[in-house]
Amino acid sequence: ERLVVSIAAVGVLQPLLVTSAESWRAEHRTDADKLDDGTEWVVLDGNRRLVAARAAEREFLPAIVRDDLAADDASVMIHANGARAALTPIDEALAYQRLIATGLTQSKIAQETGVSQPVIAKRLKLLSLPKGFQGGIVAGLIPINDALDLLKNHEAEDLTVAGERYAEALLAGKTNDWSNRPDALVRAAREERRER
Repeated sequence: ERLVVSIAAVGVLQPLLVTSAESWRAEHRTDADKLDDGTEWVVLDGNRRLVAARAAEREFLPAIVRDDLAADDASVMIHANGARAALTPIDEALAYQRLIATGLTQSKIAQETGVSQPVIAKRLKLLSLPKGFQGGIVAGLIPINDALDLLKNHEAEDLTVAGERYAEALLAGKTNDWSNRPDALVRAAREERRER
């Protein structure tokens, strides 16, 4: 909301970084159908500014066109948002996963992004957690090391059940209750499984 007010008052001060839809489609053939037929531009950096500008009813926005970055959109996102700390650990993990899908190794990603390979590996492990726990990480309620400990110390079946319960607690705003803490939920799921 503050960004909308700011853009309504003074406009977009930092240009968006975009690539043409044609260049993006050429580099992402398997995902080309994700773009609508009328799409002309793909935003590589500045999605929040774009959404806020639309809400502020700005018709024109400054943009820098970089068709040479069409293939590296995930890498651009990491670089652009890394300095602003706008990416959640799960966003980072998904971006690294996309880079790996293009054939890059964790070591190569580390070289290109300046993020250590062990950090990249830890972020990628977070994607093994159930969505409920990932939501807790995104919300800043589950520290990364605690999340990694869950993966290391508990069975997948227990994590799945506990993750569903955590998602319910997260939606209900009841994550502060001791019984809804991740470890407590996993222990309860393990005890239920043993009783069965």
